[in-house]
Amino acid sequence: MTYGYQKETIKQKSFSPKSEAIGGGGSRPWWLVNDFESDAWILKEFLGGEHRSRMKINWSPMTLNSNLINNWDYWKNYGKKLAYWLMESDFGASLKTSSLAVKCREIRALCEWLCFERKAPSVSAITKADVEAFKAYLASLSLKTNTIISKLVLVKSMRTLHELVGEGLAFDPFQSAKSLTRTAKKIGQPNGRTPTIYPEEFFYILNEALAVLRHKDEVLERVNKYVELRSCRKVGKVSRVYRRLTGESSATLISDARLLYGASLVVLFALLGERKHELVNKTIDDVSLLLNSSSKEVHGVVHKTSGTLTGRVTQRAAIDEVRVAFEAIDELTKKTRLTSNSKLFFVSLPFANSANKNSEEALVTRRLYNLLDHFSASIGIDSKLRPHMFRRAFSLLWAWRYEIGDLTLLSQLLYHNDEIFTKHYTEDEDVWRFLPEAEQSLMHEVLAKALMGVREVSGGFGAAIKRYRRMLLSKTTVLSPERVEHFVKLLVERGGYRLVANPDGYCFINAARGHKAKCSTDGVRPNYAHRNEKLCSNCPCFGVDETRVDYWEKRRDAHQRVLDSTSVEMLATAAKEGVARAEKVLLQIKVVQVD
Repeated sequence: MTYGYQKETIKQKSFSPKSEAIGGGGSRPWWLVNDFESDAWILKEFLGGEHRSRMKINWSPMTLNSNLINNWDYWKNYGKKLAYWLMESDFGASLKTSSLAVKCREIRALCEWLCFERKAPSVSAITKADVEAFKAYLASLSLKTNTIISKLVLVKSMRTLHELVGEGLAFDPFQSAKSLTRTAKKIGQPNGRTPTIYPEEFFYILNEALAVLRHKDEVLERVNKYVELRSCRKVGKVSRVYRRLTGESSATLISDARLLYGASLVVLFALLGERKHELVNKTIDDVSLLLNSSSKEVHGVVHKTSGTLTGRVTQRAAIDEVRVAFEAIDELTKKTRLTSNSKLFFVSLPFANSANKNSEEALVTRRLYNLLDHFSASIGIDSKLRPHMFRRAFSLLWAWRYEIGDLTLLSQLLYHNDEIFTKHYTEDEDVWRFLPEAEQSLMHEVLAKALMGVREVSGGFGAAIKRYRRMLLSKTTVLSPERVEHFVKLLVERGGYRLVANPDGYCFINAARGHKAKCSTDGVRPNYAHRNEKLCSNCPCFGVDETRVDYWEKRRDAHQRVLDSTSVEMLATAAKEGVARAEKVLLQIKVVQVD
């Protein structure tokens, strides 16, 4: 097949990274362990938790085409230069080596496709037809939209970095980020999403993990006995001796040890709210104060949002349950740390590497996930638990806090001794990133129950709920969960509805209803800083149900106490109006419940 390229001679350009970007002299950037010219790059581990093989980049082609193999030298060198400037330019100011490793593999795949499939002699010879062919190729792979975006971004970088690299595309394949995203959505599959752990599931998982920890001493005693046997006997005989001494198989012990490790990790992810790399890269020094003193803090370093190469030091409040989880892991893995001289706190179990003498001691991602999977299977959960799911759960706890109780009750449910330990849930940046999603999930839950008649919503929005329910009933005699699910999905996703939970009730908001909010100060959107009891109780966006009875009874009683004790006419009038408002809301709830 001919692609219309003019025959040309490829001149290899010599390339040497700028001296200021080099660490250690020569042609080696700081993020490379070996030389730039090597066909097998080894990147320096930055965040930790990655297997060594993940940090190795093989620039040899996966495709074997003897007729075009000579041209691969050109594309290999171009790919390396592109990868270099992705890391060293302003575009990659916050790029970590773990992300660079992924991008390098993507670059190699792109260069390989251009070299062997399109037979392109150079990057400057690439045409718009080649880009269109690449889009069609990606569409044929049925990839997720986000994956396609990452690949198309590299195509665009062939233009945006052309001056730094020294050559590149002669045209801009995407005039804007929006056009790139639109293309990806058109040819990609809908993105998957991290499964959500809802509050009820969250507390079930947490309670199961804590139950495992309550038996840690018994498990640790057995582990120490087994480790002692391994240290003084040949590995092949240990299992038989252990069974003879204890009556159980070593497989049972190892399973229980992995369960304890997994449960401890769940407790730490659930109650510390840390990212994966922040937790697993803790050093012994980060944890020693917590384990060896009365300190109630555990230290760490977060890189993802720090904006710096060195990361941002963190201090997390550590309650008793967190301390117990760290103690369990410390005892489980002390033998590994002693034999490996590792400074990391999180390392492998002492009997995890018997099959491979060269195995890494660090708790790399694969091992971490295996421990979490073992815990999930042990408590009967089909879905896989992942660290990021717990971070998402924090935002749900924040959005659902009035469904499961106020902040004080939330502190109790989380086994916190003081509300200060709960603050890091509400102060974490992921809370605000996930909050709209959490509010949408809550909206879906409340609306579905209201339309099914399981949860009656009154107040200003109660009329809208009744209207929606009549619309559904006009089309069917029975409101099936499937029909309600479909209707709610239309309201939430297409209608843009979200729900903001407050102690007095709910705010049902979308773009079209924003101007109706009584608390609005611009006539366009609600202003929650301006909301108060008087405005909310008369707002068409306000909804309230039986879960808020206790709040309104307390408000009524508070106003009544003021009314009974004050001699100031203005204060008495305000208190009387407050009593009337609370009684009105309570009456609405009671009438709805009777109906």
